[in-house]
Amino acid sequence: MQFNAASQPWDEVMQAMSLLHQGTEAEKHANHHEARLARAVSGCNHARAALLREIEDPCFRFCLAQLACQDAARDATQETALRVLRSLRRYRGDAAFTTWALSIALNVCREHRRRRRWLALPVNWTTADPSPSPSEQAGNTERQSQLMVLLGKLPPRQREAVTLRYLQGLDTRQTAQAMRCAEGTVKATLAKALTAMRQHWGDTDD
Repeated sequence: MQFNAASQPWDEVMQAMSLLHQGTEAEKHANHHEARLARAVSGCNHARAALLREIEDPCFRFCLAQLACQDAARDATQETALRVLRSLRRYRGDAAFTTWALSIALNVCREHRRRRRWLALPVNWTTADPSPSPSEQAGNTERQSQLMVLLGKLPPRQREAVTLRYLQGLDTRQTAQAMRCAEGTVKATLAKALTAMRQHWGDTDD
C-alpha cells in the first residue's frame, strides 16, 4: 500500500520516525559471530556478555516503546536477556540474532501487558540527535512526543509492528520473523497502523 508522500502531515510522521530510528546493524562477520555463539552455548562468560551487549540497546528501546515506562522496560530487557541465555541452544540462525532476541523481547512485553495495562507512552521520552540547534531540537522533540502518543494509542499488535519495522529498522521479512507471522500479515498490520497515525497526526491533545 502506497501513501501520499506529498502530504505535509505525513512528511512529519515519517520525519519523526526517522528521528527515532536507530536500526540495528547487519551482522557483518558471520563466522566470528557463529564462533562467539558456540562459545556462549558452551558456557563462555565473555562470549555471553558480548552477545548481551549486542542486544541490550535494541531490546531496551523496543521494550520502552511497548511498555511506556523505563523501569518496566529495564525489567523486561533483563528478563529478555535471561531468556536469550536459556534459549541459546535453540537458536538456529534462521533469523539474525538481534531479530531473534527481539522476538523474545516481544513475548516478554506481551506478558507484561497482560499483568498490567500500559496505555500511554511518556511524552518526554526522546532519542533525538543532540547536535541540532535549539530551535530544531524543540521541533524534533515535539514531533517525537506526538509520535509516541500516537504509538501509545495503537492496538498492541500494530504498535509492535510499527516499532520493529520503523523504529528498529527491520525489513518486512525480519519483522515477520520477530512477530512470528506471515509477511502479508505484517504489511496489513502496518497499513492499518500507519493509516490511523496519519489520520490522527496533529490531533494528539485529546
